[in-house]
Amino acid sequence: MSTGEPQQEQQQRQNVASLLQRNILVITLSSGIRSLGSFVGVYLPLYFVQIGGDPLTLGLLTFAAVFIQFLMLSIGGFLADYYGRRKVIVFAAFYGVLFPLLYALVPDWRVFGALTVLATVGTLANPAVHATVADSIPPEKRTTGIAFLQVVSSLPSALSPLIGWWLIESYGLEDGFRIACVYAAVFAFISAIPVLLLLRETLHREVAENPSFHSKGAFPA
Repeated sequence: MSTGEPQQEQQQRQNVASLLQRNILVITLSSGIRSLGSFVGVYLPLYFVQIGGDPLTLGLLTFAAVFIQFLMLSIGGFLADYYGRRKVIVFAAFYGVLFPLLYALVPDWRVFGALTVLATVGTLANPAVHATVADSIPPEKRTTGIAFLQVVSSLPSALSPLIGWWLIESYGLEDGFRIACVYAAVFAFISAIPVLLLLRETLHREVAENPSFHSKGAFPA
């Protein structure tokens, strides 16, 4: 029994570590797929002016979006600590699918501008993502793991503007941008699936409530 208990505890810790490290692959995969649709942000100002907006209004909307983003980051941190990281990340992943579709359907520059501001609500997941990454990597490998995630998940974004350029060049600015938005919505939806199905929770309230709680009981939700 004395030899069995340490072996069982070690096996449990290895299982937990394996599940948590899988979070890094899930977030990397999801972020990489989503970044394929980042061409929407590249051509959004040009499209906004094309449908009737002006540079001053664009600047004001950008200011409003940044202000809301500051609020969302604070709220997102609270929600991630209270409800769990996974719930916030999954919500934001599917929330992000909605706006590219609406961009493609809304021709009025006023409504379009309002949508660009509302889209920033999705940034409330940023603190949850950062916390999940930090929780899922051993401290001695954390810097390398974060670097891996950032590099690999950002690679597709290098090709994304070329896809947007090809669509706009082929179909014109307005039609090309709307088609690009549909593609971006598809990429966003696909990127949300691994987060929904495979991401594991890293917040363990037992640890916060009971300082004597041992890691052998800390299984992901």
